[in-house]
Amino acid sequence: MSAENEKIVTELLNAWSRLDFPAAIKLVADSFVYQPDPSSKLIAGKDAVLALWQSYLKFMTSYEFKPLHTLSSGDVVMMERTEWIGTKRGKTELPIIGVFELSGGKLTAWRDYWDTKMAGPVAAAATKPQA
Repeated sequence: MSAENEKIVTELLNAWSRLDFPAAIKLVADSFVYQPDPSSKLIAGKDAVLALWQSYLKFMTSYEFKPLHTLSSGDVVMMERTEWIGTKRGKTELPIIGVFELSGGKLTAWRDYWDTKMAGPVAAAATKPQA
């Protein structure tokens, strides 16, 4: 099951790379929880998570990722990856560790761990009007 779970996680991030959040949300359970960074509260429920992801489109123009290491055991997948978040102000590179939990072929949780200070350009684009 671990290989199949790794494939689902990769499918999720591939949907993100297309900024196709409706496709991404189809991979999650109704009770899905998402924590975008260690300082954020868990966002619970498929609808709340989709609303949050869709709000990213206000500032995010692209998303790319490169898996560096993927480990899995049972229903847990951990992926070390590099992400590039694009905005009208440029791209920001972020090293991230993600922990994904799955059940019955659906994602039930996604928690990312990274240094939020590194996302300064992305945060600036999210909070300031863009020309």
